[in-house]
Amino acid sequence: MKKVIIQCLLTMVLFTSAAAGEKPLGMKEYTSVDELATAISSYFPRVQGEVKAVAGDQLTVALGTKDGLQQGVVLTVWRDGKEILHPVTNMAIGRIEEEVGSLEVTVVGETTSTGVMKKKKRAPKEGDKARITPKKIGLALVPLRAEHPEIIQRLAERLKEKGRFDLLDSEKGMAFLNNGKQRDASLIKELGRTFNLDVVVTIEILPSDGRYLVTAGIFYADDARPLDTITAMLDLRTKRDAFGEVKPFFAPANEKKRGF
Repeated sequence: MKKVIIQCLLTMVLFTSAAAGEKPLGMKEYTSVDELATAISSYFPRVQGEVKAVAGDQLTVALGTKDGLQQGVVLTVWRDGKEILHPVTNMAIGRIEEEVGSLEVTVVGETTSTGVMKKKKRAPKEGDKARITPKKIGLALVPLRAEHPEIIQRLAERLKEKGRFDLLDSEKGMAFLNNGKQRDASLIKELGRTFNLDVVVTIEILPSDGRYLVTAGIFYADDARPLDTITAMLDLRTKRDAFGEVKPFFAPANEKKRGF
């Protein structure tokens, strides 16, 4: 049964990777789990900028490479709405945020970038704001093979240390995968809906000339859209180099797990 699941998952990834091939992929090769974790987290910087120009569904925003923005990421576009008044003093204490839609970044410059509106709820206009959520990103790691779980564990630890992600418990993820789900792009979307995820990262580990080729496919969970594919070439014979600086990892006995 496990072999069937793995083969179906591989088919899913090959299909979605082909879709990702329609745009340039960041195929820089990394050599440690630390670097791989940093590369994944680099797609989700805490950024916010103003919409500077609107041409139909194409927007220009005041965010660029200087802010850590990368091609393919999705920004939430919003604007300030009505004031929120204190119930006693009647003083303004904030504003309601009105969601305009989402913006897929297509061209990234140093200080400004352009993108195309997706899931538009309101007509965008100059002065709107665009951002990647400052909240933690709900993320699941989906291993495509059972070998070398220590790599998956170390990657999960490193991503947790970034403080940017809320990782799905691995046991919950594997139970979901082993529950007879359809192994195609709909799996990513259902995984996202079930566990309220933002991102799913598939991990495949294959032997290559005495080392291990680790391929991480990054997908948005809501629509299974591939964001990018990242590779790392690890030499497990020198684990200090492959794993980076080895730090002890102890999960507190009373650690609160994701409540699903």
